[in-house]
Amino acid sequence: LLNGKRRQKRVKRKMEMSKLWLVLSLLLAACTTTRTPIENAIPTHWSHIIAHNEQLADTTATVVVVRDAGTGVASYPWGIAINEQVVGEIAEEEKMTLYVQPGDLSVEVAHNQKAIEWFSVDTTIAKGETQYFRVGYHTDPAMSIPILGLFVHEEPRFLFIEPYGKEWDDE
Repeated sequence: LLNGKRRQKRVKRKMEMSKLWLVLSLLLAACTTTRTPIENAIPTHWSHIIAHNEQLADTTATVVVVRDAGTGVASYPWGIAINEQVVGEIAEEEKMTLYVQPGDLSVEVAHNQKAIEWFSVDTTIAKGETQYFRVGYHTDPAMSIPILGLFVHEEPRFLFIEPYGKEWDDE
């Protein structure tokens, strides 16, 4: 009888550990976005771009923003801004093409168009040049790990915007 109870406790403990590893794996996998190749990205519908949507002869430069796939609960459209001016919103796996004046500029992303916190990257762009940017989520796995059954209540994910690297052209 005693051996049977010990065996039941061991089986129960193994099941609990299996559940814990499953939850941990899902948390880590579900929080990071995956790259959307430029050629597979869907063009953002024209009605979602409210500024910088006209190419002015040969005087403009082009900025293309591509949003990652796999944002899960944050799959609603995110706000995009150029030099702190909201220019539209972008959904998962979309690419937004914007026409800008050459020179220094800041390309920004936020959870929505009225967000307080925007994440940005600064660049200099020349007339006729096209620059590509990727937006998505990074995950801090250390903040997603349960400690004594509790989760850290801070946001374990954060938005990012970064230039496409040359390695993206080969993928």
